[in-house]
Amino acid sequence: MSMTERQVLDCVLPKLEGWLIREHDVQGVMSWREKVASDGRRADGLVVGMFDDGETLTVSVEAKSRTTIHQLVSEYKRGNHVLEAVGVGLFAAAFNPIAGLIAFGADLILRRTAHTQSDAASQCIGYPGDLKILAVPDDVFNDYPAVRKDLRRLCEHLGLGLVRARPDGTMSWLCKPEEVDNDGWDDDEWLDQYLTADQMRWELRQYLDESSSV
Repeated sequence: MSMTERQVLDCVLPKLEGWLIREHDVQGVMSWREKVASDGRRADGLVVGMFDDGETLTVSVEAKSRTTIHQLVSEYKRGNHVLEAVGVGLFAAAFNPIAGLIAFGADLILRRTAHTQSDAASQCIGYPGDLKILAVPDDVFNDYPAVRKDLRRLCEHLGLGLVRARPDGTMSWLCKPEEVDNDGWDDDEWLDQYLTADQMRWELRQYLDESSSV
């Protein structure tokens, strides 16, 4: 049975909390669902870690399900992007065979990359965060290996993390994210771009205080 977006988040958010502690040496970490940024964009999930000095590391998460990734999957399944590229190539070949071949290859690459990015990665990359991760159910990758291959290549190119969530609660990495420089935001942290940043920071400090007193 395919996982819903909520089930995907239930799977990956706790795992990402542990990953932040292990890999980024934060002192404490918490996660939330559906946090809205000041520009109106809504991240499906946020994982925020706090260091000793009070600075934060924010991970934004975009979760996909079979339903929400359906447009991407069906496009690959139908192969419409290939047929459209063939049309472009044949038109160019009427004037020059070599130009036709080049046009076909270039158009196919552009169509596949643009379609993939518009349906998945562009949403993820638009959320404020030091690290940005796209989470997809295991069954989508199993049923559509072309989607897995192209999404992984695109996420690596854009510096996004890509994880596969499984119904048994396990998660695995296809590629890990690269940290985003916050130059241009003055001294603000990425967390401050979310409307409830003060509340999340307070909750995290409370959690740290309670943990240290145990």
